Amino acid sequence: GTEILFTFSPKKGYHVNAVPPMAVQFDSTSPARPGGKIAIPSDSATGYLRTSLAVRQPFTLARSAERGRAELKGVLTFYYCSDAGGWCRKENLRFMLPVTVK
Repeated sequence: GTEILFTFSPKKGYHVNAVPPMAVQFDSTSPARPGGKIAIPSDSATGYLRTSLAVRQPFTLARSAERGRAELKGVLTFYYCSDAGGWCRKENLRFMLPVTVK
């Protein structure tokens, strides 16, 4: 299948949470739709994201997608924390991925 891969490289002293789970929301103008459940590699001991592996979101293209260049647009929602500061934040990160529809 076709997937979008998201990778994370947090600075020392920060971690990305696997719970609450990440979510991908495609824009209504994007030709992509979720094609399955997001795969979040986590460390079962800490509940943190295993940043050595990519987060994988399967997707499908709408039947109406025209051949040629297209842009997959959306928002990746995730939570990250400062170990030293003791705080966590929700992040809504916009993404745009150019693709070629065949």
